[in-house]
Amino acid sequence: MKLNQLEREFVSDHQNATHALKSLILAVSAGDAVLSRQQAKELDAVAGPHIAFEEACLYPLVAQSRGKKYEAQLRSEHHEVVNAVAEIRNADWSTVSPEQKQQWLQHLQVGMDHIVTCGTLLSHLTGLDDDTHRKLLDKLQQFKNDKVLWTELPKQS
Repeated sequence: MKLNQLEREFVSDHQNATHALKSLILAVSAGDAVLSRQQAKELDAVAGPHIAFEEACLYPLVAQSRGKKYEAQLRSEHHEVVNAVAEIRNADWSTVSPEQKQQWLQHLQVGMDHIVTCGTLLSHLTGLDDDTHRKLLDKLQQFKNDKVLWTELPKQS
């Protein structure tokens, strides 16, 4: 199946987010404060535009077929991971306990599982007409142009 530009960017974003998240998990696992902060900052930047797109554009489409409860679950997973990312970026690593690192790693693993699940949502984009694809692509590119950070997205209940 040939993907259009929106679908290609969606897949590419997932690959980039997966790489950034794996790098963050490795840094936290190693207890490397400097690298963990750097990787958290990288994930924040890489994932920000994509998460903004998912929450503003994709998840409402998903809710139409899968329901609001499923949409809320997806959003909740985003919040769990981004909270860990923000904590990692801002932590005083001289006081971080092994238990805290383990808790962060559990939250980050939720992110890895989420990426796999969310990647399957590509099908919600493939059945759209060309005009809708263009509009959604424009929105995704605007989020990227604005360099939206994940940690700066508004929290939704």
